[in-house]
Amino acid sequence: MSQDERLPIVTVCVATFNQAQYLERCIQSIFAQDAVIDGSLKVEVIVGDDCSSDTTGAVLEGLQCRYGTSLIIVRHESNIGPAFNYLSILSKASGDYIAHLDGDDYWEPSKLRVQIKFLDQHPDNEAVCTNARVVNKHEEECGIFTNVESRAVDLDYLTGSGNFLNHSSLLYRRAALSTVCSLIPPFIDYGILLALARRAPIGFIAQPLVCYRAGLPGSIQRLQGGQVQDLYREALFAALPFIEKKVARRSAANYVAYRIVFALRGRGVRLDMATLTQLAAIAHTSRQFLATFAAVRIGVLATKAFHAWSVRRLCGGPYVHHPRY
Repeated sequence: MSQDERLPIVTVCVATFNQAQYLERCIQSIFAQDAVIDGSLKVEVIVGDDCSSDTTGAVLEGLQCRYGTSLIIVRHESNIGPAFNYLSILSKASGDYIAHLDGDDYWEPSKLRVQIKFLDQHPDNEAVCTNARVVNKHEEECGIFTNVESRAVDLDYLTGSGNFLNHSSLLYRRAALSTVCSLIPPFIDYGILLALARRAPIGFIAQPLVCYRAGLPGSIQRLQGGQVQDLYREALFAALPFIEKKVARRSAANYVAYRIVFALRGRGVRLDMATLTQLAAIAHTSRQFLATFAAVRIGVLATKAFHAWSVRRLCGGPYVHHPRY
C-alpha cells in the first residue's frame, strides 16, 4: 500500500440547490485546505444537486473537469428537499471522517486540520463543530455566529441552550455516520446535532473556521421558515425524554422563552396552547411552571442582551448572530 493510500480521508458532503453563484467558492475552499495542499489529508467531495434550475449544473461540470475523480456529483431529477439530499450523498461517503458543508458557505484553510487534531486529542468525542464568521453575499464580514467559548456540548447543554452550532462546521468520525443516516426525513441540522450528542458530547472550537453567508434571499429560513420551526420543535421534543427531568424542564422553559421572544420580534409564530401542553407533558411539568420559568428567562435574556449591546456600542466588537447567555 502506498503512502498516499494510508492518508486519512475526509468525505465532504455538499448539499446545494440554486446556489450557482456561490458554489465555486464553496468547493474551492475544500481543496484549498492546508492539510490537503501539504499532502497530509485526502478529501472526497460529494455534491448533491437538488434539481437546481439555475446554472448549478454547468458550474459543477466545470469544477469536475478541474478536480477530476475527487469530486463526485449526484444529480436529482426532481426536488427532494435538503434532508433527502444530504442522505443521498451521505450514503456514498467512504471517508474516515464525514464533513457537512452547505453550498453557499465556505471554509477557512485550516478548518479540517484543526478539527482532526481535536478529534485525535479527544478520543471520547465523535463530532466537532467550530464557530463561524458571518458574511453577506459579497463576502463582507458582518459578525460571528455565536459567543459560546470552546467546550464539550452534551445533550443537556444542546437541549437547554438551543442550537448555536453551525451546520457547515460539522465534522464527525465514520463510526457516527450510521446515526445520521438513520434519521427520518424531513429534519434540520438541529436534529442531526441532537442525535450525535446522544452518542457522545460534541466538541466545540470557538475559533471561526467557517464562513457562513447570512440573509440570502434563497435561504431555507426565508423560504420555509415555518417548516424549519416545526422541525426544530420536533427535534427538541424527541430529545427531551433522554435527559434528566430537571434538565428537561429547564430546556422546555427555555424553548418557550425563545419562542415568545422570536414572536415578539416578528420572526416566528406564537406558541399555541396545544404545543405548550404537549411540551409540559414531555418535560414532566405543568404549563404554569413553563410559563413562569419562561417569563423569568425572558427577563434574564433581555438584561444580558442589553448589556452585550451596550458593551458593543461603547467598546466595539462583532455582532453575534446566535448569542447564548
